Amino acid sequence: LIDAESGSHVWSERFDRPAADFFAVESEITAKIAGTLSLYQGVVASSQVKRAQRKRPGDLSAYDLYLLGLAAKHTVSPQGLAEAEVLFKKALAIDPGLARAHIGLNYVYGFMIDMGLAHSPAATAALMVSEAQQAMALDPNDAESHLAQGIGYVYSGELAKAKPFFERAVDMAPGNADVLAI
Repeated sequence: LIDAESGSHVWSERFDRPAADFFAVESEITAKIAGTLSLYQGVVASSQVKRAQRKRPGDLSAYDLYLLGLAAKHTVSPQGLAEAEVLFKKALAIDPGLARAHIGLNYVYGFMIDMGLAHSPAATAALMVSEAQQAMALDPNDAESHLAQGIGYVYSGELAKAKPFFERAVDMAPGNADVLAI
């Protein structure tokens, strides 16, 4: 896999297996490719984050700030979560229509509650619901918007409200590992 913009190598793998096991090999290769390329930690996402980190701060677009916010969020540390919150909010200041930044804030607030960093877990859970609602209003066809809404309701203690959002997320993206993890 080559980054078309920079020409740099992103990922490659060689599969040497007996031809007699074609269907088993096909399944193994498909699973390996999907696992390597997808998710937030996949090579495609990592490549995008590295590209954003190389840009000068004055050149960062809303999407680049979003990617940097994801990287900060994935540290799951108090400093990383604080940085992610700032980056997602900056991304939204540039592009108020960036639904993914609202989803990122939803996840950041969930981690803050989990880590005991939220001053008021109830108020922070309400922010989670609000961020997810904004994401869904901007992009109602995004499975992660529905997932975030369900997560927000779980943190708010409204489990009955969460279930249909989780079900809708799975219906919309049955192959999305992040959606299926819930």
